[in-house]
Amino acid sequence: MKKDTRILLLSIMFGLLFWLTDSLIDYTTVSGADFWGLLFTSVPAHEIYMRSAAFGFFVLFGIVLSILLRRPGYAEAIVEKGAENFTTALKSIGDGVIVTDNKGIVTFINPMAEQLTGWLSGEALGSPIEEVFNITNEFTNEKAKNPITRVLNEGVVVGLANHTQLTSRDGTVCPIDDSGAPVLNASGDIVGAVLVFRDISERRSAEKRISHLNSVLLAVRNVNQLITREKDPVKLIQESCNCLVETRGYDCAWIALTDDHGKVINVVYAGSNVGFKSLDRRMKEGDFPTCCRLAAQQLGVVTIKGPSEECPECPLVDHFPRSGTFVTQLHYDGHYYGFLAAYLPIHLVDDPEEKALFEEVAGDIAFALFAIEQQEIIQEAVRREKLVTDRLKLSIENMMDAYALHEAIFDENGRMKDYRFLQWNTAAEQITGRKSEEVIGRTALELFPGVAERGLLDRYADVVATGKPAYIEDFYYEGDNLNIAFDIACFRVDEKHFVCVFRNITDRKQIEEALARERERLAVTLSSIGDAVIATDTQGEIVLFNKMAERLTGYNEQEAIGRPLHEAFRIIDAETREELPNPVEKLVDSGRVSGFSRETLLISKNGTELVIDDSGAPIREPSGKIIGVVLVFRDVTETRRLRDMAMRAQRLETAGRIAGQVAHDFNNLLAPLMAYPEFIREALPEGDEARGFVDKIESAAEQIADINQQLLTLGRRGHYTVAPFSLNDTVREVVKQLSPVPSNLALDIELAEDLMPVRGGSAQVFRAVSNLVSNARDAMQDIGRLHIRTENFYLENMVGVHGPIPVGEYVKLTVTDTGPGLPDGMITRIFEPFFTTKTVDRRRGSGLGLSIVHAVMEDHNGYIDVKSWPGHGTSFFLYFPAVRDSVVGDQEDDDSIVGGNEKIVVVDDDPFQREVTITLLEKLGYEAVAVEGGEKAVDLLKSDSCDLLILDMIMPGGIDGAETYEQILAFHPGQKAVIVSGYAESERVQHAIGLGAGAFVRKPLTMKSLALAVRRELDRVTME
Repeated sequence: MKKDTRILLLSIMFGLLFWLTDSLIDYTTVSGADFWGLLFTSVPAHEIYMRSAAFGFFVLFGIVLSILLRRPGYAEAIVEKGAENFTTALKSIGDGVIVTDNKGIVTFINPMAEQLTGWLSGEALGSPIEEVFNITNEFTNEKAKNPITRVLNEGVVVGLANHTQLTSRDGTVCPIDDSGAPVLNASGDIVGAVLVFRDISERRSAEKRISHLNSVLLAVRNVNQLITREKDPVKLIQESCNCLVETRGYDCAWIALTDDHGKVINVVYAGSNVGFKSLDRRMKEGDFPTCCRLAAQQLGVVTIKGPSEECPECPLVDHFPRSGTFVTQLHYDGHYYGFLAAYLPIHLVDDPEEKALFEEVAGDIAFALFAIEQQEIIQEAVRREKLVTDRLKLSIENMMDAYALHEAIFDENGRMKDYRFLQWNTAAEQITGRKSEEVIGRTALELFPGVAERGLLDRYADVVATGKPAYIEDFYYEGDNLNIAFDIACFRVDEKHFVCVFRNITDRKQIEEALARERERLAVTLSSIGDAVIATDTQGEIVLFNKMAERLTGYNEQEAIGRPLHEAFRIIDAETREELPNPVEKLVDSGRVSGFSRETLLISKNGTELVIDDSGAPIREPSGKIIGVVLVFRDVTETRRLRDMAMRAQRLETAGRIAGQVAHDFNNLLAPLMAYPEFIREALPEGDEARGFVDKIESAAEQIADINQQLLTLGRRGHYTVAPFSLNDTVREVVKQLSPVPSNLALDIELAEDLMPVRGGSAQVFRAVSNLVSNARDAMQDIGRLHIRTENFYLENMVGVHGPIPVGEYVKLTVTDTGPGLPDGMITRIFEPFFTTKTVDRRRGSGLGLSIVHAVMEDHNGYIDVKSWPGHGTSFFLYFPAVRDSVVGDQEDDDSIVGGNEKIVVVDDDPFQREVTITLLEKLGYEAVAVEGGEKAVDLLKSDSCDLLILDMIMPGGIDGAETYEQILAFHPGQKAVIVSGYAESERVQHAIGLGAGAFVRKPLTMKSLALAVRRELDRVTME
């Protein structure tokens, strides 16, 4: 064979040899791997790239060298060049490569081999392979057989045994896998050996981690299987520790169970008993190791990386010096059961998957403990309920009182119309003479029709409807073959069932003996009724606490039982806020059923205050000795609030009705006081002293008229025109009225520029705002800060001082002062008529201010809210429904006083009003005639005519102004008229205007108001 052909074949052989060697290395280091898969089908991508590159290099090198060798003169140069390229390639390989001669002396070492062995090339070349490549067994640390020796002796490819480690020159140890192969010359003789090896530390670490995770997963699975079948908590935690250790997931594990107070009640462990007795004793004494104290302060897994430094006091430190620790609380749904701890290789402590698996198994154990605990509670409750039920049935059947359980029968309106017998004991049979088989399943009206005639059915219906028990004493039942006097106790069990316990009072001793046997049954029944029930002993310690009592007081039954009554049932007087005395002493001393204060407040556990109706009664033994008391109470907070609101509304309505009537009558009396001062002033010479008196009379009359108008407003009878207007304009007018502002009063005005209009009477709203501002100034005595603000406001889900305010768009007005504020309990009264906080040493008002505000807001479908801070001020909030109409501007009218000579008929039932109106009209030059009622006006105008009618709207005892006008129009079509009234524009006024009346004038009349209305109506052009 030619030399160049041999070189080509050798290069192909070296490429295949490298591929085979690398596959063999993988096979010896990967546990359970398939050699043929590693050789061809299951080769990782990076290995394919490396093997292909090496194989391609060897083949390419052989092809190039064989071609060049065919050319004379190049053989030696090419061989030399090929050797150089081959050396360069070996230096670039990522594995360590060492080449020796046939005696085992190192002739080549690449950089990776230098790094792993710690020998530099200059030091290693010429040294025996055993010195440079120092390998030992990973577990025994004994010297391992060098593979080069076997390669040189046998000429075969050799792989290292598993668990081989390389010790570098500086003592560093790392696990490796390697292989050796002979180097042959052209004649096939062994001229040396090549050793290829690599550091597998990372792969070995990953394998250990995966192996450990698999062990932990197996432990988790075993624990999960355990908790599905084990119902004993001690066995559960012991077997759980065993599962965690038996799979070799953890070196050891222990669980410490604690009670509700954190005291250790049991400690179990697995893996090693050394040190655990000391740990058990210390933990039961309350001396927890550092890891447990850290776990108690947080949820999640606590890790201890260096036990001797982080937890030196732990008795287990010396026994597990190279292990890390996981510790976590055993908790589920707010329930805490203790701690779970496990020891594992220290390099795995920071592994997140290890932590997650440990936390998962702790959660599984805690859930299992919770399930066992709940199952025990349920079983105990079922056992107790069955015991109570059995005793109750036995007691009912054997009791000496008659007992009947009834089912209510309702009519279509939900009222009980009859009831059916469901249970009828022996005593009931003996007292009534009716056997249970005759009674059960039949209705009362079938068996005892007299229950309806004697009102007993109605009494029972009240019990079912209200839930309030009834005790009917000395009830004599005659008829239906019965002539017996009964004492009857009736109470509701639920919405459809009620119980009657009755007895023949001719044999009280027998009944008293039966009551002793009924105590337990009654206690169970009372605990299920709709009212709250608390029973105590004579010392006031709670012995019964039903569900409704839990809901109202905020204490559960476990918290309440055994406590003194005043701790769970704290009651105070609603007005004085003083704590009420313990009712137990009163009931024990009096020995009678007693109701308590109608204004009792119950302070619940969270501080909520509830208005309650309550009563109490002593509990007696058969001998009559009092052995305790029972309290029955219910929450009437909402009922009281609605009642107070209804009473307040009724008071306001009554006051308004009275105020309106008084104001109407007062308007007629005001007529001369408003009209005549001007006439008197004209009759007096200039400079007459009496003119000053007349001015004062006129000023007082105007003030009286203003108060009268407030009374009319309070009575909802004031006159105002409804139109869109801007609340900003009203505020500006009120502020203008304040001028000049005192120096000690700071005034802040904040008006929204884009304020939406409101619809109503601007004069009435002006009066309301003015009253608020006046009250604020009085409260501060003109010393402080007054803040007025307007804004657009969208309301939703708001509750004000008088109840909820509907959702919608509002214009909000806020008036805030820095006065002394309102005392507690006064806010609900400030809107009552004639209520005032002004004292005798201050300027007194009419007491109508806030009542007027309230009336105006109701007229405008608005709402009021108020907040006060005693000592810091008060804020009033007015909410007006916003509209999107345009604001109507003020019309400029000619307000000059002009008279005439037309004929005018005045119709008014009040003589003062007729006289004043006639006088004013005559002063204006008109021909005026007055009649005292609508009927007379009709009779007059049937035979006469006039240019204008002035009609009083309300004329008691006859037809009103609208009816009068309607009858006159029947024979004088187009008759002009002016309506006069002290009330607002009612439907009757609108009716008259609709008929053709042209104006409405409010009493009391003045020269100006009458002149303008009359002239405007006379000059009005009508369409005939």
